[in-house]
Amino acid sequence: MIIAIEGIDGSGKGTQARLLVEAIREAGKQVDFLQFPRYEETGFGREVGRYLNGEFGELDQVHPKFAAMLYALDRFESVGSIRASIAAGHIVVCDRYVGSNLAHQSARMPEEKRADIQVWISDLEHTILGVPKPDIVFFLDMPPNSARRLIASKDARSYTDKVEDLHEASSDHLQNALTAFRQLAEKHSWHRIECTDADGTVRTQEVVHNAIMASLRQSFGT
Repeated sequence: MIIAIEGIDGSGKGTQARLLVEAIREAGKQVDFLQFPRYEETGFGREVGRYLNGEFGELDQVHPKFAAMLYALDRFESVGSIRASIAAGHIVVCDRYVGSNLAHQSARMPEEKRADIQVWISDLEHTILGVPKPDIVFFLDMPPNSARRLIASKDARSYTDKVEDLHEASSDHLQNALTAFRQLAEKHSWHRIECTDADGTVRTQEVVHNAIMASLRQSFGT
């Protein structure tokens, strides 16, 4: 199966994906881990890095469909390895997947056009490019103000020397993306994992991981 971890920038997707991979391995199951975008591994992953570094223009200068194609083609370059993992009976855990493309690019469109571009992106990824659909999606729900504090503490990234990339630097974009993620989670029955308490306190990595594992057990009885 394919398990995708989704959420806005800074919500802890990479950390939770790695913790999930460790838990699956400890359970004695074969698991492969992919992080998207694959900045150093694929040609289009490198182009995504250039986009996020602002080399194609500011956020409002790059059409969402152009950006969506870069992300989709990065995934297309990994379709063979994903299908090979599935054929071998492995679980594939993805730090970001198609859901991120749907949320981030639709968040940049007027509200009345968001559903249309989501259909377009889904068709591009799954029908035209043959990217396998995920079997389960975990959405890490974290408010932008908390996420931006975590973004500031990130290690240096290979694709940029900036503290915040094109998406991270826009508080409006992060809020719009969060709204899009929440709508997608409700529409597609994603597993929504709250990453903050009612008072805004960010939950620990262990608490969030335990919530993911509990949701998995509830879904699959294991």
